[in-house]
Amino acid sequence: MAYKSLKVLKPSRKKVSEGDVFVVQPHNMDQYVFGRVISTTAQLLAFDELILLYVYKSFSESKDDVPELSKNNLLIPPVMTNKQGWLKGYFETIINKPIDNADKLQHCFYDQLTNSYFDDMNNQLNKKIEPCGLYGLVAYEGVGDDVCDALGVPVLDDE
Repeated sequence: MAYKSLKVLKPSRKKVSEGDVFVVQPHNMDQYVFGRVISTTAQLLAFDELILLYVYKSFSESKDDVPELSKNNLLIPPVMTNKQGWLKGYFETIINKPIDNADKLQHCFYDQLTNSYFDDMNNQLNKKIEPCGLYGLVAYEGVGDDVCDALGVPVLDDE
């Protein structure tokens, strides 16, 4: 079965860097949805150098018309992923804007197995901090599905 949530934009083998602003585009939407790489050193269990990204409630018909990207305006909770979304072309980097502390949230991820909360460096937290994502590696398909769900955009039917 083919992946149905996001359009293929532009595959890239370029290294993903902190501060990269990228777009995704749901199949049934004419606008681009903007995201940003917050860190490339996130940790999860034995995995390190994961990509921590934010996807914003920021849209444009042109991927070159980058709107304001505020940590207080997220479409979905923060996500830890790998570079497959860029390699396969579902995430397209547009520009790089350096990250400072004002751009970052206190990160929280919920571990369903242990009913515990962790930050992006694998440290256990005492309590839930919103917005709280899931503690796990989220593939590009999961990011696309979450974006579509948050927007109420249906995925394509099987052909």
